[in-house]
Amino acid sequence: MRTLKFRVFDGFDYISKPFTLADIQDKKVQFTKDTIVMQFTGLTDRHGVEIYEGDVLSDLNRRFIVVWDDAQARFFTRIARGIKEGQRSIGYCSTHCKIIGNIYENSELLNDQA
Repeated sequence: MRTLKFRVFDGFDYISKPFTLADIQDKKVQFTKDTIVMQFTGLTDRHGVEIYEGDVLSDLNRRFIVVWDDAQARFFTRIARGIKEGQRSIGYCSTHCKIIGNIYENSELLNDQA
């Protein structure tokens, strides 16, 4: 069973270190309702870096955004830029891609020129 971990973006320039639900219950972590919360997917990229919601991953010719699908209760990656449009399994990205940033701190990663 994967550990439920999260990190938050303050809306300006700060992404927190990962924390757990227990940390919230113990009041070790506090944030406002305007804070963006990103959940850990339970997977790592090809370099062993934990993948979170909102991360941008890259293989040789595409960029992917990690998103949560409420209807199917699962994470998947949406192709943000590259050869084909559509979706890709997050499992593919965990073995073939590396994290190059996230949509909150590095929105320019989604530009066609990037």
